[in-house]
Formats: sequence, C-alpha cells, structure tokens
Amino acid sequence: MLSERLIALLKRHEGFRQFPYTDSVGCLTIAYGRNLRDKGISQTEGEYLLANDVTEAETGCIRAIYGFAQLDEVRRAVLIDMAFNLGLTGLLAFHDTLEAVRQGDYDGAGECMLRTKWASQVGNRALELVTMMRLGEWPDGTKTEVPATVTATPIASNTGDVFGAWWRRWKGIT
Repeated sequence: MLSERLIALLKRHEGFRQFPYTDSVGCLTIAYGRNLRDKGISQTEGEYLLANDVTEAETGCIRAIYGFAQLDEVRRAVLIDMAFNLGLTGLLAFHDTLEAVRQGDYDGAGECMLRTKWASQVGNRALELVTMMRLGEWPDGTKTEVPATVTATPIASNTGDVFGAWWRRWKGIT
C-alpha cells in the first residue's frame, strides 16, 4: 500500500507538469513523471479523462448555447461531440448551424455542418453527426424524447448570435 509520505516524496521529486514535456532522458512525460512513451495510459485512465472532457464540453454548451437544454438528447449529443472535437470556441464559430438549431431547422443545421472545413477534416464522423442532427436519432435508430418542459415552438433568438443571446439573457436584457 502506498503511504501518503511516499506520494508526497514522489510529488516533490517529480513536480507536476500539466502539459507533456521531454524529460532528462528524452521520454515524453506528463503530470508527476508519467512516461508516456514507454507506459502510455491505461484504458481506465483514458475513460476517466474522457468523462472529464465530456463533462467540460457539456457544461460549456449549457452555458453558451441559448436553448441547449431544450433540445432532445440526440441533438444535444451532436453539439457536445462537436464541442469535444473542436473546443467550445470552435463550435461557437458555427453561427449558421447554431442559428438553424435554434430555429428548429435540423435539416438546415446539417447542411451548414456539411459546408464546413471541419466536415472534410473529420469525414465519417461529420456524416454520422449530420444524420443524427437531421433525424434526431442515435446511429442505431433509437430516438429520445424532447424534455417535457419544452413546447413545440422552436428555440428562437432574434439575434442570430449565440453568445449575444446568452449574454443578454444572463444580464436580464430582453
């Protein structure tokens, strides 16, 4: 069993580095001396990192995309996937896509997604996400319901600007 004193000693000797670096013998290393070249990470560690990153992407979408919580689970998943892949700032640059989503025009949102450099970069990932956006179905064909508090009207903002709409709502400006 590892003692707290041993952990403290190793932390002091290794130091913490948030980003990968090359150590004194040329190994790609991260955190408290984790040798990525020779050891890498386990699947469990990768899944832990994935869960944290997905939570961060989802939180960003909730905070930055007006009406996000009103979307069905599949379309929320599409936007989270894109935020995960592009970063939240990258996703927020998809103004036409997000406006189409706000208007409930999911076919239009899919078309906007396909017209981007991102679609050509990620290939089949984009095609799958566009299909999910258009149909509101998971790749296996299952659908999820829209949250019960949502009416049939599209989530609309007259601004055409995701951040601006969020900011005005946050500030209480209508």
